[in-house]
Amino acid sequence: HQRCDVDGYATALLPAGDYEIDIAYNTKEYGVSVEYKATVNLSVSRDMSKTIKLELVKRYGIEVQSPDEVFSVYPGDTVTTKITVRNQGNTEETIRLEGTPNDWGFEFEKNNITLDFGESVTINVTITVSKDALVSQNKAEIKAVCVEDNAVEAKAEVSFNISRVFGVGVEEGSVRRIEIKSGELKYSINVKNLGNDADNFDITVVNAQTWNALGWNVSVTDDDGNVIKNVEIDGKSSKAIYITIKKTGERIKGMPSTVEIYVVSQNSSASATYDLAVVRPDVGIEGEILVEGNNIRTTPPSNEEFYVFLVSSVIITLAIISLLVLGTTRPRRRRRWQRR
Repeated sequence: HQRCDVDGYATALLPAGDYEIDIAYNTKEYGVSVEYKATVNLSVSRDMSKTIKLELVKRYGIEVQSPDEVFSVYPGDTVTTKITVRNQGNTEETIRLEGTPNDWGFEFEKNNITLDFGESVTINVTITVSKDALVSQNKAEIKAVCVEDNAVEAKAEVSFNISRVFGVGVEEGSVRRIEIKSGELKYSINVKNLGNDADNFDITVVNAQTWNALGWNVSVTDDDGNVIKNVEIDGKSSKAIYITIKKTGERIKGMPSTVEIYVVSQNSSASATYDLAVVRPDVGIEGEILVEGNNIRTTPPSNEEFYVFLVSSVIITLAIISLLVLGTTRPRRRRRWQRR
């Protein structure tokens, strides 16, 4: 190892031969550490001097300063703040700015900025909070990425205090089932939490007494069939519940056409009503499903039974057709008339 003098020269006494020479030079420029390097192949056979050009070893680096303010907003609001971006590398670089969450809006004074090493700039950023932002989404992230080397990046956080909003909706679900033997009807409905935080909702069947007076019991149940009076749902989510209709054991006197459902938040006045249309089964005077006819069965035929029935039907049909054809083509006998 040889050190250069103040003019950048180094002297070495070497035997004749071929050499690979590595040269490195470290210094500071504008307060930033920089390094210069070079590698050369040299053949030595006599006294000689050689000038070697050193190249800067480029290192990229970024720093982003976050704003100190915490913004209190409602979903859909817009705020403007400032961030400071600094080139922490030892060479000029271009920096691209982007923001997350992806469903929020980010508008930068400049999307791409070019800074010399050690240089910094402060720019305006306008952030639009998503209309579906949850209370728990209390931070937005701004990322600065080096265009020359995408692996180099820095992040800054902008803090938010998102106000809570409430809302609820109801829609019919996918389950519509009638149990023939038990006379039970079951329907699913989806309760939607339109608010931006978890909420509890009370569920009431408004016309339950009307149903009961006609011989039916209407209840709200969960997936396991347990009777429930309320349900907890995460913000911007929905949950399926079930409306179960059963005979009370009393004489059936009729059936309403709808189940009137009322859903209300336990934490606000947000509410929704929904009229669930009910398909009326043919219910007899004692509350049984009426099925009339001979040899009625409650289970569908097997494949073998169905094929036997199908073949038999075809044979019978062909026989009938043959008889009809023979009846229409049979020759008529002539009667002779004798005069007496």
